[in-house]
Amino acid sequence: MATTTRGQVAVLTSDGQIVPLEVVDLPALPDTADSPSLKGTVALREFLHLPADVQVAGVAAFGTTVALVTAAGKVKRLDLDQTLKQSMGLDPKDRLVAAFTVAPDSDLVFISSAGQLLRTAADAVPVQGAGARGVAGMKLKNGAVVVAAAASDADSFVVTVAGYRCERQQCEGHSAGKALPFPTSTTPGRLGTPAVAKMLIGGAAAPPLLSPACSSTRCWCSGASWQGS
Repeated sequence: MATTTRGQVAVLTSDGQIVPLEVVDLPALPDTADSPSLKGTVALREFLHLPADVQVAGVAAFGTTVALVTAAGKVKRLDLDQTLKQSMGLDPKDRLVAAFTVAPDSDLVFISSAGQLLRTAADAVPVQGAGARGVAGMKLKNGAVVVAAAASDADSFVVTVAGYRCERQQCEGHSAGKALPFPTSTTPGRLGTPAVAKMLIGGAAAPPLLSPACSSTRCWCSGASWQGS
């Protein structure tokens, strides 16, 4: 996300709140001729002193439109205004798992803990007010939850890892994974109706605990992102 030293960005948290963040308050990385090191950084949730049960769902610039996706599969779009303190009303025990900037002509991708993927057009998702709880986005069965969501384009692919858990940028476990490019012949489906509905991890593998959605070489998982080739 592009910003300036004197800019302000919105941190969207898993409990549906919006925390304004002054960019100038963030620790600055030293200038280097090589790739920047992240050793001098701090976790955003710790920098903001969030409660232990609250996670960062996403970061976006004010003045943009964001898509908000919950663990229960609810979704909406929100015009992000600096006066807002709340991003979304949440049902009991539900939480926001992904918040990201989205263009009207892009697609949204949902990934569930059961290893299924739903792709739908962004303009099929209504723009609602801050207190609205969204609409049903992905139909979930047998206790499954949405674990990741992101905007996609023609070059997007999904990397899914099963049996691998990440928390506070620390990962552990034995993993099995695959990369799944989007079929170019597949058109986005209606909300709740998967256009690509298949087990991303098949056989006897554990349900995917970490299912980042990727575009080009950047991947997202529960508000965290990293780059790879």
